[in-house]
Amino acid sequence: MIKANPEIIYVDTDVYCVKPIDIENPYLFGYQTFINPGRCVVNGAVLRLPAESKLLATMLEFMENEYPKPYWLPDKFKDEIEESHANGTPMHVSEMRWGIWGPGGLTAFSRETGEMKHALSVDHFYPITFADRNLLFKRPMTTLAKLTENTYTIHMWAPIKRFAAAQFDGLCPPKSYIGAQLRLIGVDPANAPIPQSKERRAVVQD
Repeated sequence: MIKANPEIIYVDTDVYCVKPIDIENPYLFGYQTFINPGRCVVNGAVLRLPAESKLLATMLEFMENEYPKPYWLPDKFKDEIEESHANGTPMHVSEMRWGIWGPGGLTAFSRETGEMKHALSVDHFYPITFADRNLLFKRPMTTLAKLTENTYTIHMWAPIKRFAAAQFDGLCPPKSYIGAQLRLIGVDPANAPIPQSKERRAVVQD
């Protein structure tokens, strides 16, 4: 999709846009976390890449194999994958650590190709980090304090949705940041509460 339409911006369905993404750079992605160049994670929940991007070509080629051997994983996991291949029952990507075809691959390959230099700072797309995800269910000011003039989106991390299902009957605290934004855009969460489930799956409404 991105290679055929490099002008589009891919955005995950669990990303909330704070304001229009009007960045014109053909490279559009950001750090999910950043401690230093060797300790960081690039996320693709908001993503645009030029058609000629080596990162894009590398990711597409890597994803053609459903039984990959991700070289960036810790030795413990690489050994487990190698053993599965040696036993004739290669490990499927769905059995591996989450993010092999996502942040894990993007981080490793963008570093390899040199295109990590295009990653935008954490506050652009992931101002509420995974570690701080529970702020989204607290008073709006706790979330707003994390946003900057650079912020375009907020990622609604998966555990937040599971927490809503388990603790709030699939809804969210009305006085939280999420609750306030739902009222602002005229969405009643009671019309589609999040079901309790430990599986990642699509929810189909009748």
